[in-house]
Amino acid sequence: MRQIAFAKGFKVSGTTLADILLRIAYFNNWYTDLASESIAMGRLKDVTWGEIKDFNLVIEDNHWNRTEMKHMLDTDALRIAMLRRPPIQFESMFNFFDLRGFYNVTSIEDFIDKLERNEITNNSRFVKLFGRNPLSWFLGLDESDFDNITAINNFIQRTEKMFDLVLISEFFDESLMILRDMTGFPISYFNYIPINLRDEKKKYYLSKKQEEILGNWNQADTLLYKKFKRLLEDRITPRIIQNVKTLQSINNRMHNFCQTSLNTTSEYHDLDKRFGTFDWNHIDSNRSHFYCKSLENKRPSHTQEKNSPLQNSFEVQRLFKRA
Repeated sequence: MRQIAFAKGFKVSGTTLADILLRIAYFNNWYTDLASESIAMGRLKDVTWGEIKDFNLVIEDNHWNRTEMKHMLDTDALRIAMLRRPPIQFESMFNFFDLRGFYNVTSIEDFIDKLERNEITNNSRFVKLFGRNPLSWFLGLDESDFDNITAINNFIQRTEKMFDLVLISEFFDESLMILRDMTGFPISYFNYIPINLRDEKKKYYLSKKQEEILGNWNQADTLLYKKFKRLLEDRITPRIIQNVKTLQSINNRMHNFCQTSLNTTSEYHDLDKRFGTFDWNHIDSNRSHFYCKSLENKRPSHTQEKNSPLQNSFEVQRLFKRA
């Protein structure tokens, strides 16, 4: 495996996964910059392929274009995508991008009420990106096929053939450990702190009826999610479950370490007794600070200099290689 391609949609925990992949890329000296702004946050099209240098990782928010990807990726590239339960994903997207004005409603609750009364007729996309069936659209389903059940089923079959793994947000740790098996990296490479989480006060919790209404309207996403959730569950073996426990243990120790390292001036030999068997003594506070901040902030720039403090901070990953 020389390349990983991540079809990253919106509001699916994709930023957390992207951060993990980028840290793996830096740690393995991978090249991740596609040198073309035309492929970021939109449709992958009209790319001047002569501009594209040799790379290992595709990780931007792209509308997955199968034809362009054939030009772009090796035949043995690992192709992954990620899904989230459609009603929850749509609510998160709706409120994150504040689509009230776009749909001429006062709230997500008002939007769902109008859906139930068949008063929502706007099938266009906000800034040509965000709208109905967002998960399926980002993976390549055309808007004209949203109500064509045959086309939707054919799209799902093509998607199953296209991707080696479709991760499920509701089974995030299990998905990571399946991905870990496919890549061969240590469990500790997949440690993380969730990124871009909304404040609890800003969340709207859907009722079962509201979820059903949104799920029916986003029919393609609902069918897509059910298919790949079932496929993922079939891959969760007892060994995957055990590896999830190991990952969660690493995450807990790493989180405790970072909370302390960002809020203390203590020498690290004083921390040894509090964080288990990891050897914290040789880590200087500057590098640990950058490492922990890199876990909590948005993912670093693809063009980060190799000798930057952030790059050096990934040496701290060696703490978590013992799993």
